[in-house]
Amino acid sequence: MSRSQWLLIAVAAMLAVLALVWAQAHAAAAAAERQAAVTGLQQTAAAIAELHQLSSVRDAVPSARRPDEDLVGSVHRALRRAGVGEDRFVGLQHRDDRQIPDSQVQVQRVQLRLRALQVHELGSFFQAWRGEPNPWRLSELQLTHDRRSEDDRYDVTVLLAAPYLALQ
Repeated sequence: MSRSQWLLIAVAAMLAVLALVWAQAHAAAAAAERQAAVTGLQQTAAAIAELHQLSSVRDAVPSARRPDEDLVGSVHRALRRAGVGEDRFVGLQHRDDRQIPDSQVQVQRVQLRLRALQVHELGSFFQAWRGEPNPWRLSELQLTHDRRSEDDRYDVTVLLAAPYLALQ
């Protein structure tokens, strides 16, 4: 074989090795992405299961008066315990109280808004919220994907409800 043929074979072998190295690196990156997606899916499934469990809990009516706890303070404490920045708290908006038919029970409702939370941060917040001694329970949850973020973050709207006896 001539020298040019050997050179051509050597270049072809080097290109084949480079292609194998590139393919291996690409496969490793794809495997890491897949594992991150699986982990995210598992965390989301666990959070959904916890939300279903929490929504099935029925509390007794705790008080004969309308709840007046420091709800903003409770939200800030739960955010701190969850390791989520308090700047994510957007605000509270009071909703009309609802009367439970054929009873003296009223339900006070408040809408809580949080911004730019990742799913695991939301789960941590709810876990910390459960530890707060207050009558407020999760009634509704709405997540809106924050398209401005590089990672998966959601703006969160939570409807909290606290039952009380409306004695006249």
